Amino acid sequence: RYRFNHGLFHSYIYNKLGKSRRAKLHEAVASCLEELYKGHLKLIAHQLARHYEEAQVWHKMAEYATMAARDDLAQSSYAGAILWCRKGLDALEKIKENLKFKYLQILLLELNGDAYACAADYEQAQQQYETALTILTNPESRASLYRRIGDLWEHQGNYDVAMNYYTL
Repeated sequence: RYRFNHGLFHSYIYNKLGKSRRAKLHEAVASCLEELYKGHLKLIAHQLARHYEEAQVWHKMAEYATMAARDDLAQSSYAGAILWCRKGLDALEKIKENLKFKYLQILLLELNGDAYACAADYEQAQQQYETALTILTNPESRASLYRRIGDLWEHQGNYDVAMNYYTL
Protein backbone atom coordinates (compact mmCIF):
# COMPACT_ATOMS: atom_id res chain seq x y z
CA ARG A 1 0.00 0.00 0.00
CA TYR A 2 1.37 3.39 -0.97
CA ARG A 3 0.86 6.44 1.20
CA PHE A 4 1.95 10.02 0.79
CA ASN A 5 3.64 11.60 3.79
CA HIS A 6 1.97 14.91 3.12
CA GLY A 7 -1.41 15.70 1.60
CA LEU A 8 0.14 18.26 -0.73
CA PHE A 9 2.21 15.56 -2.46
CA HIS A 10 -0.94 13.54 -3.02
CA SER A 11 -2.82 16.57 -4.35
CA TYR A 12 0.05 17.61 -6.62
CA ILE A 13 0.47 14.18 -8.21
CA TYR A 14 -3.27 13.53 -8.41
CA ASN A 15 -3.90 16.87 -10.11
CA LYS A 16 -1.07 16.26 -12.59
CA LEU A 17 -2.90 13.20 -13.91
CA GLY A 18 -5.32 13.87 -16.73
CA LYS A 19 -9.02 13.51 -16.02
CA SER A 20 -9.40 10.37 -18.14
CA ARG A 21 -6.31 8.79 -16.54
CA ARG A 22 -7.69 9.50 -13.05
CA ALA A 23 -11.03 7.97 -14.05
CA LYS A 24 -9.32 4.81 -15.34
CA LEU A 25 -7.27 4.50 -12.15
CA HIS A 26 -10.37 4.90 -9.97
CA GLU A 27 -12.14 2.22 -11.99
CA ALA A 28 -9.13 -0.11 -11.70
CA VAL A 29 -8.95 0.43 -7.93
CA ALA A 30 -12.69 -0.23 -7.58
CA SER A 31 -12.42 -3.44 -9.64
CA CYS A 32 -9.55 -4.67 -7.49
CA LEU A 33 -11.46 -3.87 -4.30
CA GLU A 34 -14.49 -5.77 -5.63
CA GLU A 35 -12.31 -8.83 -6.16
CA LEU A 36 -10.61 -8.54 -2.78
CA TYR A 37 -13.87 -8.06 -0.88
CA LYS A 38 -16.04 -10.43 -2.92
CA GLY A 39 -18.88 -11.55 -0.67
CA HIS A 40 -18.26 -8.63 1.72
CA LEU A 41 -18.87 -5.62 -0.52
CA LYS A 42 -21.10 -3.92 2.07
CA LEU A 43 -17.97 -3.29 4.14
CA ILE A 44 -16.50 -1.04 1.45
CA ALA A 45 -19.63 0.25 -0.28
CA HIS A 46 -18.77 3.88 0.52
CA GLN A 47 -15.30 3.57 -1.02
CA LEU A 48 -16.60 1.73 -4.08
CA ALA A 49 -19.30 4.33 -4.66
CA ARG A 50 -16.71 7.10 -4.45
CA HIS A 51 -14.29 5.35 -6.82
CA TYR A 52 -17.03 4.60 -9.36
CA GLU A 53 -18.25 8.18 -9.08
CA GLU A 54 -14.76 9.44 -9.90
CA ALA A 55 -14.54 6.87 -12.72
CA GLN A 56 -17.96 7.99 -13.99
CA VAL A 57 -19.25 4.42 -14.06
CA TRP A 58 -22.72 5.54 -13.11
CA HIS A 59 -24.61 2.23 -12.86
CA LYS A 60 -22.05 0.79 -10.42
CA MET A 61 -21.87 4.07 -8.55
CA ALA A 62 -25.65 3.99 -8.04
CA GLU A 63 -25.53 0.37 -6.82
CA TYR A 64 -22.85 1.08 -4.25
CA ALA A 65 -24.44 4.39 -3.25
CA THR A 66 -27.56 2.36 -2.44
CA MET A 67 -25.51 0.02 -0.24
CA ALA A 68 -23.79 2.97 1.42
CA ALA A 69 -27.13 4.69 2.08
CA ARG A 70 -28.55 1.51 3.65
CA ASP A 71 -25.48 1.21 5.85
CA ASP A 72 -25.67 4.84 6.95
CA LEU A 73 -29.39 4.55 7.66
CA ALA A 74 -28.81 1.41 9.75
CA GLN A 75 -26.20 3.33 11.76
CA SER A 76 -28.55 6.32 12.24
CA SER A 77 -26.36 8.48 10.04
CA TYR A 78 -29.34 10.11 8.34
CA ALA A 79 -27.36 12.92 6.72
CA GLY A 80 -24.98 10.34 5.24
CA ALA A 81 -27.87 8.23 3.95
CA ILE A 82 -29.49 11.30 2.39
CA LEU A 83 -26.19 12.27 0.75
CA TRP A 84 -25.64 8.80 -0.76
CA CYS A 85 -29.24 8.62 -1.98
CA ARG A 86 -28.86 11.98 -3.67
CA LYS A 87 -25.56 10.94 -5.28
CA GLY A 88 -27.08 7.64 -6.43
CA LEU A 89 -30.10 9.39 -7.92
CA ASP A 90 -27.81 11.91 -9.64
CA ALA A 91 -25.79 9.02 -11.12
CA LEU A 92 -28.95 7.40 -12.44
CA GLU A 93 -29.86 10.63 -14.21
CA LYS A 94 -26.72 10.18 -16.31
CA ILE A 95 -27.56 6.74 -17.69
CA LYS A 96 -30.27 5.48 -19.96
CA GLU A 97 -33.38 4.03 -18.41
CA ASN A 98 -33.81 0.29 -18.11
CA LEU A 99 -35.39 -2.08 -15.62
CA LYS A 100 -32.39 -1.98 -13.26
CA PHE A 101 -32.41 1.83 -13.48
CA LYS A 102 -36.04 1.95 -12.33
CA TYR A 103 -35.39 -0.55 -9.53
CA LEU A 104 -32.43 1.44 -8.19
CA GLN A 105 -34.29 4.73 -8.60
CA ILE A 106 -37.25 3.49 -6.55
CA LEU A 107 -34.97 1.92 -3.95
CA LEU A 108 -32.96 5.13 -3.55
CA LEU A 109 -36.12 7.25 -3.31
CA GLU A 110 -37.52 4.95 -0.60
CA LEU A 111 -34.23 4.94 1.31
CA ASN A 112 -34.01 8.70 1.02
CA GLY A 113 -37.58 9.03 2.31
CA ASP A 114 -36.75 6.71 5.22
CA ALA A 115 -33.66 8.74 6.08
CA TYR A 116 -35.59 12.02 5.98
CA ALA A 117 -38.35 10.46 8.12
CA CYS A 118 -35.81 9.29 10.70
CA ALA A 119 -34.34 12.80 10.72
CA ALA A 120 -37.91 14.13 11.33
CA ASP A 121 -37.97 16.03 8.02
CA TYR A 122 -41.42 14.74 7.15
CA GLU A 123 -42.00 17.09 4.23
CA GLN A 124 -38.88 15.89 2.40
CA ALA A 125 -39.70 12.27 3.28
CA GLN A 126 -43.18 12.59 1.80
CA GLN A 127 -41.75 14.20 -1.33
CA GLN A 128 -39.37 11.25 -1.84
CA TYR A 129 -42.14 8.69 -1.28
CA GLU A 130 -44.53 10.48 -3.64
CA THR A 131 -41.87 10.65 -6.34
CA ALA A 132 -41.43 6.88 -5.99
CA LEU A 133 -45.21 6.46 -6.27
CA THR A 134 -45.16 8.14 -9.68
CA ILE A 135 -42.84 5.37 -10.92
CA LEU A 136 -44.32 2.33 -9.16
CA THR A 137 -47.07 0.28 -10.74
CA ASN A 138 -47.04 -2.74 -8.41
CA PRO A 139 -50.01 -2.45 -5.98
CA GLU A 140 -48.14 -4.07 -3.05
CA SER A 141 -45.21 -1.67 -3.40
CA ARG A 142 -47.55 1.30 -3.71
CA ALA A 143 -49.38 0.14 -0.55
CA SER A 144 -46.08 0.08 1.33
CA LEU A 145 -45.39 3.67 0.34
CA TYR A 146 -48.92 4.80 1.25
CA ARG A 147 -48.37 3.21 4.67
CA ARG A 148 -45.08 5.08 5.06
CA ILE A 149 -46.75 8.37 4.14
CA GLY A 150 -49.53 7.59 6.62
CA ASP A 151 -46.88 7.01 9.27
CA LEU A 152 -45.41 10.45 8.52
CA TRP A 153 -48.76 12.10 9.14
CA GLU A 154 -49.31 10.01 12.27
CA HIS A 155 -45.94 11.17 13.69
CA GLN A 156 -47.11 14.73 13.15
CA GLY A 157 -50.33 14.04 15.05
CA ASN A 158 -52.59 14.39 12.01
CA TYR A 159 -54.50 11.13 12.37
CA ASP A 160 -57.27 11.93 9.88
CA VAL A 161 -54.81 12.43 7.01
CA ALA A 162 -52.87 9.36 8.18
CA MET A 163 -56.04 7.26 7.99
CA ASN A 164 -56.68 8.47 4.45
CA TYR A 165 -53.28 7.09 3.40
CA TYR A 166 -53.72 3.87 5.37
CA THR A 167 -56.97 3.14 3.52
CA LEU A 168 -55.69 3.82 -0.02
